[in-house]
Amino acid sequence: MKTYSYEYEIIIQSGLFRKEWYKKRFMDANDERDSLSHYLENWEKMKSAPSIAFSPTVYKKKMNLGTNLLNPLTAYILDTNVKKPTPYTYIYQLLDDTPYFDKGLYSAIYSLKQDVDPIIHFIQNADRTCRVSDIFDSEQYM
Repeated sequence: MKTYSYEYEIIIQSGLFRKEWYKKRFMDANDERDSLSHYLENWEKMKSAPSIAFSPTVYKKKMNLGTNLLNPLTAYILDTNVKKPTPYTYIYQLLDDTPYFDKGLYSAIYSLKQDVDPIIHFIQNADRTCRVSDIFDSEQYM
């Protein structure tokens, strides 16, 4: 069996692996293994992702990694030619591009200071009753 200690440390230090998110989506409730170890051992056959912000399958194909021995997330972290997003980049872009998230309204409702990004605030603090625009009612949707 392959050991992943090198990749494990790189991924942990990057902050791009979401242990609880991964465990809820890709592991059995009774599985007591470490979620990152599970990911490193099973990502390819399970088509699992380390977080909502990164798809190893898409990255592997996009970068033409072929039979690269490194996990695509590790390759991504080590690739100095790739601009690294934050773990929120994908979600941020979705919210920033939609008319269903009104940054001004959200900022006013939650009395955000000018230096607080409403999208980041929403990602970090929102619950299902959070109001994000006049044209989208999350309570009715949920």
